[in-house]
Amino acid sequence: MGTYKLKYTLIWGMNKIKLLFIFVKKLISILIVLESSKHFLKECKLLLVHM
Repeated sequence: MGTYKLKYTLIWGMNKIKLLFIFVKKLISILIVLESSKHFLKECKLLLVHM
């Protein structure tokens, strides 16, 4: 019984870690997009100023 519970807990933990990992990856990609769009907006402002 003990080993079964341990195995189940381990699998549950692994799934949680996988979900967390996916969430972190999504968060990082969103941050990268935001950062690059900020950079893009700065470039646009510079272009408008120089026009």
